[in-house]
Amino acid sequence: NGNQSRSFINIDLLTDVLKRIILTPVPSGIYNLVERNLSVIDIVYTLKEIYPELEFIFINQHLALRDLKVSAETSLKKYIGIENPVDFKTELINFKDKFAF
Repeated sequence: NGNQSRSFINIDLLTDVLKRIILTPVPSGIYNLVERNLSVIDIVYTLKEIYPELEFIFINQHLALRDLKVSAETSLKKYIGIENPVDFKTELINFKDKFAF
């Protein structure tokens, strides 16, 4: 139905964090590297803002799928700064600008 949420992280932020982990003493452990949790319908609305002519077809709208949210990592921020000043729409526009379609 589009209300289910998923966790996301920008690939540029991910590679930057991985590079900093290599160069910074960070204790061993499990870190959830998540930038934001978005619902499918939020992604659709953002894509419609960027591509107004785009059509979306939702199938099996009666299904209520579960959320797969992950809390953003806070303990890793003590060792390396994790920050992405760019919002989701700007990330998609930057991604779009890398292609010629």
